[in-house]
Amino acid sequence: MWRILRAEICYNKIIVGITCGIALFIIIVNSVRGWPNPTLNLRGTKAIMTVAVAVACFVSFLKFFKEKRERYLSILPLSIKEVGVSRLLFMGIVWLSLVLLFLIGSSTAQPYWVDNIIWDTLSLTGFIMMINAYIFIHRDLTIRFQDRYQKLILMILYSILIIMGYLVWYLLFTVAIPYFKFLEPLNQFKKDFPNVSSVAIGAIFFNLCGIGLTVLSIFIFKNRKTYLG
Repeated sequence: MWRILRAEICYNKIIVGITCGIALFIIIVNSVRGWPNPTLNLRGTKAIMTVAVAVACFVSFLKFFKEKRERYLSILPLSIKEVGVSRLLFMGIVWLSLVLLFLIGSSTAQPYWVDNIIWDTLSLTGFIMMINAYIFIHRDLTIRFQDRYQKLILMILYSILIIMGYLVWYLLFTVAIPYFKFLEPLNQFKKDFPNVSSVAIGAIFFNLCGIGLTVLSIFIFKNRKTYLG
């Protein structure tokens, strides 16, 4: 499995080198300058890191799907689970490498807002995990449900999930909290939601969602039935 990941990185070394090289350059420049405007510099650098990884992985995904590499991976002496995991690791390794360099470089920031830096970065990591897993989930489902009516059912399921998410949010904050006093702390969570990524509960939430979608992606891939798409 690790050989597949290493081959994937080598295969995409040009686009990874260019995009991540730009992000690394920004990190180095800000580190040397001591992050003169911490709020702007730190957030701006993370935004550039996110765009760099997104571009690198978008190009990688296009090549991966266009070349139908899954059919070749599925005949290797690896379990389907290992193949499913290996697909998800490329973006994770690239992102975590930049995060490590960012955390080291941000230590020169004055003042060093360790809580904001750590929780924001962890929240963003969880969000990256969610996006990474969703891309493969969507692809696997569209391959699993190729009939026209099956695709319609899939779109309906997506819509139901969105509606259910809204209903849970609505019922929790308008019905449940007024009747169950132990849920009142969630009102503060609602007030702080725009800045939820900067606190521990936000980082935990995003990472749990990311891990959940990652596990779901592997499960769906294992039960895809065909790997010729």
